[in-house]
Amino acid sequence: MGKCFTESNLPTGAMAVVGLTWEKALEFCSGSEVELACHNAYDLVAISGAKQAVLGMVERMKKEDLFTRVFDTGNLASHSKYMLLIYERVLRDISTVIPNPKPLTKRWISTSVKLNNNEQPTTENREVLCSGEYYANNLRNVVRFYDALKQIPDGAVTIEVSPNGILTRAILKRALPNCKMLVIASSDEDNGIQTLCDCLDSLRTLGVDVKNTESISSLVTAVSFST
Repeated sequence: MGKCFTESNLPTGAMAVVGLTWEKALEFCSGSEVELACHNAYDLVAISGAKQAVLGMVERMKKEDLFTRVFDTGNLASHSKYMLLIYERVLRDISTVIPNPKPLTKRWISTSVKLNNNEQPTTENREVLCSGEYYANNLRNVVRFYDALKQIPDGAVTIEVSPNGILTRAILKRALPNCKMLVIASSDEDNGIQTLCDCLDSLRTLGVDVKNTESISSLVTAVSFST
């Protein structure tokens, strides 16, 4: 997917988070080129669009004394109409990796596609399968974190699989205050090894049976894997 971004001549875009409810953000951005991209929390929304339009909206919100912060997206306006420009290529490339789509399991909590309680994915509806269509549409669709996180039970252990742990810092700690949140990597660390080891140690402390750790048994950790 990264090559689709770098090799496509996409318009320069930007994204920002704003401290508004979804309804208020819709009202604020009505009639502009700025789109609502992510519903992160009850009163936290991400906006996306052409860079100058987003920056202009941010300045307008600051004048209203609203919380807002532009974040680095590499000049991409993810989850905006501009993603339609690379939809076909993303679909084609991902479909080569997932040639035989499979239904999502019942434990798959999607932030992109919402199924009814009794609805199950079928091979006829490729948008709700683990498929090229699912991921290509996810790039364009609104990310509905707020709705999805309601399905995570109180007291659950969450593990963020990402290169920087930004989701946990920016959203999960606020949305899931009674859950134990772990990350496997941190942008503040040079090699990421210690963060991964800390995550595994924390899982063991929480009573999770972490298997197949022989391949990293030589890593230096604060607590032995056999503890």
